[in-house]
Amino acid sequence: MSTDFDLGALEMGDTGELVVRDPRTQDPILGANRQPWTLLLAGPGHKNSIDAKNEQTRKALRRARMKGDQGDDPKAVEADNLAYMMKRLLGWRNPPPLGGAPFEHSPENATRLLTDPRYAWFKDLVNRGLQDDAVFMSSSATS
Repeated sequence: MSTDFDLGALEMGDTGELVVRDPRTQDPILGANRQPWTLLLAGPGHKNSIDAKNEQTRKALRRARMKGDQGDDPKAVEADNLAYMMKRLLGWRNPPPLGGAPFEHSPENATRLLTDPRYAWFKDLVNRGLQDDAVFMSSSATS
C-alpha cells in the first residue's frame, strides 16, 4: 500500500503564531494597521520551552520533598504556571491599544494580561495555544 502522505508534514517547528480572537465572537482582534494581533509562542522543542519545563519539574520535585504528602501551595503552583507561560510567550505583534495607550509586548505587559482576572480569557487563550500542536505545524510554524 502506498501513500502520498509524509509524516514530516506533521513536524513541529520551534515557534508558532496564534491569532488573538475576541472571546465573544471569535473574530480576530485587530491592532496596528488593522492587522490581527498575533502571539509568537515557543514550540515544544524550543530552548525556552525545554528550560521552562525543566524548571517547573525541578520546583515541583523540590516542593514534594519539602512538604511530603501535604500537597502543593496553590500560590506556588500559580507562580510556576505564570513563569512557564512567560518563558514560552516570546512576543506579539499588531497589538490593540489598552485604555487608549500603545500596548507593545514587554514582560510587564504580558504579566499584566496573564495575571489580571479581568483578562482571564487571554490566559486561557495562551494556555490553549501552547497545548495545540497544530499551532506549531506547517504554515503556522517556523524552525
